Amino acid sequence: MIAVISVLIFAYSKLPRPLFFLLLSVLVVVPYLADDGDKRELMLSFVPDALGVSSVLYETSDEKGCLGLPGDETSGFRVYPISERIAKEIAEQGIEFFKNMPANKNQNSREWRGNYMTWLETPVLPDHSWKSYKGRQKLNIIDYLCGGEGLCMKANRKLIDEANEIINSSGSYYAYGRIGFIVASPSTQQVFYFYNR
Repeated sequence: MIAVISVLIFAYSKLPRPLFFLLLSVLVVVPYLADDGDKRELMLSFVPDALGVSSVLYETSDEKGCLGLPGDETSGFRVYPISERIAKEIAEQGIEFFKNMPANKNQNSREWRGNYMTWLETPVLPDHSWKSYKGRQKLNIIDYLCGGEGLCMKANRKLIDEANEIINSSGSYYAYGRIGFIVASPSTQQVFYFYNR
């Protein structure tokens, strides 16, 4: 950091002001753009290649004191669009689409992300990560994301309601992963990824 500041001070004293400010803006903008691209690639890596996602429609999270350390808690969800062609294939083939799905091309670099072993048809069966679903007729995704403590993050209420409808109805497919679960909904042409760790 001291070296960067030293270079900036030297450049400020030697370069014409317009050239200095151009250099300064490049030093600020390029790392920001690179980080934004890395974040996008990371978010896409949670979805199997066979679903053909290339963008993120919606993303929200609640990082409760998250410093990237063991024991940090974070929860959130993302929504990805899938093409009409993929949605049609899923609707026609059903669970067989997921049983016959090819492996991801770059799975080694993804580590565990995007790799799901057991796909099932909705409605979702809760695992140990669902906190307080007892006594309810239907699952509520907030119980998974926030442990039944209410809305723990700013989230689009319409998407929460849509996700609840999808996870409690037939016609979609889901799988639990290492820190979350994924739901592919051919009728809405969307993939939802929910995580809570």
